[in-house]
Amino acid sequence: MFSFFKKNTQTSAPKSSDTTAEKTTVQVVKSTVKTTQVPPANKPAKKPTVAKTLTPAQKKEQDELNKCISDFSTIMRNERIGDLTVDCTRENLLNTDKIFTLVIFATKCYFSTNILEGLKKYVPNGIPVVFALDRTIKKNKEVYSKIKELEAYENVASFYFSRGMTAKDRLQHVLPRISSKFVGIFTLRDKINVRSFQQVIENQLNANADADIFSFNGGFNLASTKNASVSGLSGLFFNKNFLEKSLNAIQNNADYWLGFYLLNQSKNANVKCVEDKEKYWLSVNTDDYSVPDLSFFMRDSIDVLKNLCKDTDSINLFVDYVIEYLQNSVAYKKCSDNKIALVASGCAILCSSIKKYYSTEEWRKIIYRFCVIFDFDQITKKAFIQNIHKKAVTSIISVKKDVVAVLETDFMQDLKESLLPALEKKYTVIYESKPQYYDYHFFYCMVMRTEIQPAQYVISSNDMHKYITSGKQVIILWHGLGMLKEVAEADRVKYPMNYMVNSAKSCVEPYAKSFHMPVDKVLPLGQVQTDILFDKAYLSSCRKSICELYSIPHDAQIVFFAPTFRNGTPNKYYDFGVDIELLSKALADNNIYIITKKHHVFSHIMRDKGIDTSGVKNSQNGHFIVDEQHTFVELICASDKFITDYSSGLFYAFIRDLPIVLYAPDVKSYQEGPNGFMINYPSDIPVPFVGEPDASLLMDAILNSDDSVNTPSYKKFKEIHVGSCDGNVSKKLLDYFATWDGKKFADLTI
Repeated sequence: MFSFFKKNTQTSAPKSSDTTAEKTTVQVVKSTVKTTQVPPANKPAKKPTVAKTLTPAQKKEQDELNKCISDFSTIMRNERIGDLTVDCTRENLLNTDKIFTLVIFATKCYFSTNILEGLKKYVPNGIPVVFALDRTIKKNKEVYSKIKELEAYENVASFYFSRGMTAKDRLQHVLPRISSKFVGIFTLRDKINVRSFQQVIENQLNANADADIFSFNGGFNLASTKNASVSGLSGLFFNKNFLEKSLNAIQNNADYWLGFYLLNQSKNANVKCVEDKEKYWLSVNTDDYSVPDLSFFMRDSIDVLKNLCKDTDSINLFVDYVIEYLQNSVAYKKCSDNKIALVASGCAILCSSIKKYYSTEEWRKIIYRFCVIFDFDQITKKAFIQNIHKKAVTSIISVKKDVVAVLETDFMQDLKESLLPALEKKYTVIYESKPQYYDYHFFYCMVMRTEIQPAQYVISSNDMHKYITSGKQVIILWHGLGMLKEVAEADRVKYPMNYMVNSAKSCVEPYAKSFHMPVDKVLPLGQVQTDILFDKAYLSSCRKSICELYSIPHDAQIVFFAPTFRNGTPNKYYDFGVDIELLSKALADNNIYIITKKHHVFSHIMRDKGIDTSGVKNSQNGHFIVDEQHTFVELICASDKFITDYSSGLFYAFIRDLPIVLYAPDVKSYQEGPNGFMINYPSDIPVPFVGEPDASLLMDAILNSDDSVNTPSYKKFKEIHVGSCDGNVSKKLLDYFATWDGKKFADLTI
């Protein structure tokens, strides 16, 4: 899109009830009963927090930080900081017979006496100079005193601006006061040759009077676009009329990337160059930046990316420039911790702003590249950085009515199909799926926190880190059903949740205890992921797809084998133990096909380590199939029977009234390890159990599993664990979401 962007060739758990649980009737009411918190087991009560009294120094530091966040947020919202009043020493310049005028910029980044030493010689000779200064320069006695000396000459004018006025604003303000044909741009940090600057410039400009842009550096396009701050324009001379016209054409309120916009409008300009730059002037880059400078840099970077639209080559090159600039400052400790925090916040906002231009994989690569700026995520794991980001994002991006966020992981996108279609009919939905395992967790959290800021509340099927959800109410539609395995110790500070939805009334108190949640915030509305199990057309399409893929006859039985992972084993898996070829022969004799899918945790370990000790593989006759293409739900919907060890996926099979077999040859070691059960396993589950790695025993259990279906014990177990999963969970959830009052949901009475 822009001409300069071209590729370079270079416990113990509660037992199941003996009586069938009553059907759950849910009604939304405004609660008049005080919420009772179920305390965490074996944890002392927290001591009440006492507000700390800040010392005067701490108070000053806190006020400075708040001012930094406020300025950063104001600029990122595209609002001004400060006023529009401009102080000046004189409105117009004398000695207008000169062919050029120098405009010297100074912000906090460019406070220096470098160029002033050279001007001491040339100002008395009549060279016109306009200073575009920050008001705060008056606090720098050394620099200000030298400028005041020069202001005594009638050919020098100084304009003092609030930092809320950008480089574009400043140029547009001073240009009408200049009558010279050319305008040269410099900063206070630049240096000019005290012997042969003025005469050479005058000679070159007189010889090239028709130029729109004159450069002493023949390769100025690439260099100036890469460093497109005001210092990137240092030493360029613009025809004043061309410059005014170019500035008026810029729609954005540009500051840091002013050079980018100006030079990208020069494609049809008359550009003249010579190669003698170093003889006459030296451009000196800044080694630090103020908070407003940083804010303009981040804000303008986002604007540039929007202007690049979907030109990914240009975007990639521009991202390189942004990263190079920031990395140099952060890596060499050239800026304070507070500025580093704002850099991280700005980068997270920038990454969020370009998401729509990339595929998920490409976008994540860019996030990782930004992560490198912050010492491979070590810097952004600090709580104060995350807290500053939360404050900044909250101030920059407003929460919007009827906007909700749905967060999942790549390996557990249960809500994408089960809830999103219905949710999107009533709300604007921000959907984000994060990598389940990654080494750039904390910066990614900042990006996700930016993504969800417009949302009223967060919906998820799994725990989400506090750095992602910070300050948002979180309702968890827990991915597990029923009561089978104990849940890992919950850290509700690290992984906050305000509401939890589970699969049955009987599960409420056990879940409240396990998750350290108030009982009245655990809602037995059912698991929305199970609604699809009642869709006959979907069941049929899943079966048809799988049969066609694996050439399974339509009259054959499909058995889905879904083993879970093991926390206590090196590879989080186990030795299947059964001779697959022997088992497959028996399956073929009975027109049965087993399809298995490895647990996503194990699949990830396989990709990482490449070691598979499970013994699970495709059989030669095709009756034992290892599937890598379908989701758990697709396979359970296509199946006639179900085999598992300790997976809560068995409750999906109960909802479908499928024959079930428990195959767990390692049950003893599993129970003795870090795992645990909420029920007596396997005796409480009214289905056949195989505890030995024996092909014939497993085959017999598969053939006889039909006998356990529709028995009173089967129905009772189903009601206790998944009694609320009736195919209408989505509707119940939408009715519940409708009770949101802007801060919380209404309480339930059951």
